[in-house]
Amino acid sequence: ETEAVRLRRAETELKATQAELAELKKARAGDDDASNAAKLTEENKTLVKQRAELMQCLRKQNKLIDVLKRQKLHLEAAKLLQIAE
Repeated sequence: ETEAVRLRRAETELKATQAELAELKKARAGDDDASNAAKLTEENKTLVKQRAELMQCLRKQNKLIDVLKRQKLHLEAAKLLQIAE
């Protein structure tokens, strides 16, 4: 009889412990999702910033190319004027 009582108590304690373990696993899985989402958000911000910087560099390069083309045209015009004289 006392063994049956002990057994029931142990079963009850086991079920409570299993339920607590299941809750902890769910909580940990939720934390992993939250931390993963935070990491992805941070990485996304970094990539957006890098993209903006690259676009800015591309615009600057295009401006420099235009300047060099104009300089080339002026040099060619100057050479033609020298030949004409």
